[in-house]
Amino acid sequence: MSVPVVFNYYSARHRRVKDVTVVDTNYALVLKHKKVNKEYTQASLYGRTMKLRVDLIKKFRAYATGRGFFKDSILTPPPADDCPPLTD
Repeated sequence: MSVPVVFNYYSARHRRVKDVTVVDTNYALVLKHKKVNKEYTQASLYGRTMKLRVDLIKKFRAYATGRGFFKDSILTPPPADDCPPLTD
C-alpha cells in the first residue's frame, strides 16, 4: 500500500469515534489517535502468524520512531502460552 488509508469508526466498547490509519496490508500496522481525558496515540503491529519476521519488526520500529515514539516505549511482548490455536 503506497498511501495510508485513514478512517473513523464508532467503538461501542469505548462509546466514542476513533481515528485509525492503516499503513500496510501484508500485515497490520495500525496507528490510533484518541482524545479521551488527554490525547493518546498508539501504534500496533499485527501479523498472521504467532511470530513476526524480524524485518517487519524493524520496519514497525522505524515507523513508530518516525512518528515520535521513544525507542524504549516500543514493546515486543513474547507470544502468550495460553492462546487458543488459530482456526480457519
